[in-house]
Amino acid sequence: MTRLSLDGFKNFFRYYTAEAQQEEALEILWNAMPVSLLEEDTAWIVKYRETPPAPKPGKGPVTPDLMQRFSGHPASSYDEVFCNDFNRLLSITGFDGDLTAFRMLLAQCAHETGNWKYMKEIGDDAYFTRMYEGRTDLGNCHSGDGARFAGCGAIMVTGRANFQDSYNYLQKLEGISDPRFMQEGTPYVSEVYPFRVCTAWLINNDYLTLCKTGDLMACTKRLNGGLNGLEDRQYWWDKARATISESDLK
Repeated sequence: MTRLSLDGFKNFFRYYTAEAQQEEALEILWNAMPVSLLEEDTAWIVKYRETPPAPKPGKGPVTPDLMQRFSGHPASSYDEVFCNDFNRLLSITGFDGDLTAFRMLLAQCAHETGNWKYMKEIGDDAYFTRMYEGRTDLGNCHSGDGARFAGCGAIMVTGRANFQDSYNYLQKLEGISDPRFMQEGTPYVSEVYPFRVCTAWLINNDYLTLCKTGDLMACTKRLNGGLNGLEDRQYWWDKARATISESDLK
């Protein structure tokens, strides 16, 4: 009999959405647990309820304080994975070297993620299968690719081909070897590489050069294919210019 790993056990709670079968499963688990593990002062309950430590500053312009200033969310909302992965993306693509480009990317990503609330596309496997399964233009050539490579990351990268392109860049530029990137796709990548999954799209579309111009409409068209959400993008562009300064890049 195969034993559940710690990571597998954590996944039960990571993807908990209060569905009926999940509720029933938790009741079974609760009934099976020793009474000693249900005491209010038992170690795991005390640890679970602790106030999380303040996130450490990332190595680069993106820090919890900068994100609080820009987004309005508390600095504690932005952990090391968020800041460090964003900073790695900026370093790889050169967006950390130009203030206008950095501001534009922040504005576009803020819109695409609903002010950083959604780092993967909203929907279930049935929806993603209907929308993306068999889409050769996205490189979805294997069964299950539609759901496996649904919209992911700060600009909602979609499709096996786009994921593979980014993984290839990360292997070449950073020496990364992580089979889970392509094996698991969006559920894993959105948690571990929420920004670097965007690497290939930004490089292949020369988005840095365009963002340096500060042309909001042109940048929106290249990313979106149209001008959807332009009013909101304008809001974040104005906010970026008001809150992010040259000193943030130093």
